Amino acid sequence: MSIQYPHKLKATFQGLSAVKDGNGDWVKPNAPVVRENINCRVQPNSKGTTIPGIDGDKIVFDAIIYVEGRLETIPTNAKIEVFEKDEQIMNTVLLRFSRDSFHSRLWV
Repeated sequence: MSIQYPHKLKATFQGLSAVKDGNGDWVKPNAPVVRENINCRVQPNSKGTTIPGIDGDKIVFDAIIYVEGRLETIPTNAKIEVFEKDEQIMNTVLLRFSRDSFHSRLWV
């Protein structure tokens, strides 16, 4: 039997939203945000397909990670780790993030 999302994703990044400190000043949180145990499937980029970068350059990515359901936004350059059972199979950074109706995609 085939499992649609056989891997687990862990994403680590700095918080996106600023919060007010005791003086009422807006500050970014220092503690990193960690999202883990997210069901996913890794599809390697065996054809050398490219995606457009922010400045228009073409970026060759290693893989697309399909995630079950809609995730909150994960920022570019977030640390991405993928596990198969207890073994780490990928340790990289996020190049692009997309959220659709039924799944989210991460290009790494």
